[in-house]
Amino acid sequence: AWKNPSGGLSLVMVNIYSSWSAYSALGDLGWFYGDFFIPSDHYKPKLHYSGIYRYLNNPDCITGYAGLYGLALMSQSVTIFGLAFLAQVMNIIFIVVVEVPHMRRLYQNRIRDESPFPSAVKQQFEKQLKKVDSRQLLKKGSKIVREQSKKVQARVLAEIFELYGTLSETFADEQSNNHHLSNAHQITRLSSQRSIEVYSDLSVSYQTCENHTSKDWIGVYPVGVKSSPGISNGKWMWVPLGGSGTVVFPASKLPSEPGLFEIRYHLGQTYTAIATTPVLFHHRKSKET
Repeated sequence: AWKNPSGGLSLVMVNIYSSWSAYSALGDLGWFYGDFFIPSDHYKPKLHYSGIYRYLNNPDCITGYAGLYGLALMSQSVTIFGLAFLAQVMNIIFIVVVEVPHMRRLYQNRIRDESPFPSAVKQQFEKQLKKVDSRQLLKKGSKIVREQSKKVQARVLAEIFELYGTLSETFADEQSNNHHLSNAHQITRLSSQRSIEVYSDLSVSYQTCENHTSKDWIGVYPVGVKSSPGISNGKWMWVPLGGSGTVVFPASKLPSEPGLFEIRYHLGQTYTAIATTPVLFHHRKSKET
């Protein structure tokens, strides 16, 4: 059964018109390549730019194969399509290697270099290209790239956050096996919002021993970065006395760029972290219309 008869028949009709128009312009001599074999002494060489040749220099290698592609479209045959493509390629090679050099020797400067239709398309393309502001185009393109990169970054951070959040939940259990810490600090816990917009305040709840030192502190660090001097850049606060409570970090003491960070509880004035909780900082989500 024919799969696409209308589209295929349209291409066949284009092929029939192309062949008929070319034959009408060339006649028997040109159609059967007579100027290749009959000496020019027996006839007057004449170029024909009528019919379909008004638009194309070599319609036989373009529209002349539309019928084969139409048959391939109707039959949905890869074999027929491959044969049509191979035949067209062989014809283009013949035109470039054999026909064009012969025509230039025979007709010399009377042959035109470019046909009107491709020339008109080229001119229109160049005209439209000049109207385009390259700076605006680059600006728009860079904006799209930035927006897409932010979306990708947000998705990746969300996936990493989920994975890291799961792993970090085991930290509190593992610290009970650490004999280098005091018994009181083995029960230290931290909790906060899992996700927060940048430039927003963050509340961090803590639970530790009643008699902890007044020099305990909570800092904000990027994931994977070890607690050490100068890394937090002022993003830390003292832990108030008492076994539990809440420390509110103002936006000025929090990261201003999106990313995955850790809230860490440190012992005394040291950089020994005994409890952590992850927080994902993100940009404000725009409303979708």
